[in-house]
Amino acid sequence: MTAYNHPDWARRRRLNPGASEEGAGLRIFRNIVAHISQQPTPEPTSIPDDVFTAPARQWDRVKVSARAMRRAPTPAEDVLWQALRNQQLGVKFRRQHAIDSFIVDFVSLPDKLVVEVAGEIHNEPNQAQYDAGRTDILMELGYHVLRFANEQVLAHLPAVLAIINSHLQAANLQAAK
Repeated sequence: MTAYNHPDWARRRRLNPGASEEGAGLRIFRNIVAHISQQPTPEPTSIPDDVFTAPARQWDRVKVSARAMRRAPTPAEDVLWQALRNQQLGVKFRRQHAIDSFIVDFVSLPDKLVVEVAGEIHNEPNQAQYDAGRTDILMELGYHVLRFANEQVLAHLPAVLAIINSHLQAANLQAAK
């Protein structure tokens, strides 16, 4: 902001002709810029390559859906998420994560393990066929896919977690070879 932006700039200029035309707002702004420029530049954080599992163009298309699905999980998804989050099985799981053009319910990226929770709609023939094709594509990308019905998760969570854990252990054994 310059002195000319003040409503009484002409009178002030006549009373003090040698005064700076730089107003208080501009001095504050320049002071902030000088302070920030003296701060050390933070090191960029390294992001693992496998975090971005969908091309940018596809991510732009699915990110809104993924975020909405994270905010409104089904009861079975919420129960399973509470059991998987914070590395309770010893590995990090992501939820509603985009892989290729799909949004998977849960994934352990280092272990390439996808866990899907399926409601009754997945029993319909068209949806079952779509799910099979989706599973085939995920497997071609190197992922192993586990699918559980909502009822399994809600009624038999310890058994579901045991199956997930056994697949994680098998993946770790295979990776060690």
